[in-house]
Amino acid sequence: ILNSFPDAPLAASAEAALAAVLGFSFVLQMTPVFQQAERSLGHHINWRVLRVLIVLAVALICTALPDMEQVVSLTGAVAFSSIGFVLPGAIFLKLRPPQLDASRLAISLKDRAVAIALVTLGLFGGAWGLAATLDPAAVGACASR
Repeated sequence: ILNSFPDAPLAASAEAALAAVLGFSFVLQMTPVFQQAERSLGHHINWRVLRVLIVLAVALICTALPDMEQVVSLTGAVAFSSIGFVLPGAIFLKLRPPQLDASRLAISLKDRAVAIALVTLGLFGGAWGLAATLDPAAVGACASR
């Protein structure tokens, strides 16, 4: 992120402000991640070691993706496809009320088909977005065929 700023007089102050905000808010933003990881793996590994491993993983990802545009693209590909397509369809399939009679069966089958289509479209769209972000040349070559 810091490498994305142009060389300008105010860039140093903007970099310092961004570093301060990210530094102070990192613990707050990572708290749900830490809590979920501790619930899932807490009995297998010390919580301090687990948190250090998570922070190291985040640092490695930040080092591997220094371009802010790429970070936003990855986040958008995963978040949009998940929130817009996968989660609504999956939640509907999980919470769908039981079928009561034959007349509701047809509607339920249509709804189920739409939900499955949404989940499938979201998974393929998210994978396509990830591939396009990580290797734009490969996706462009695939699309031009």
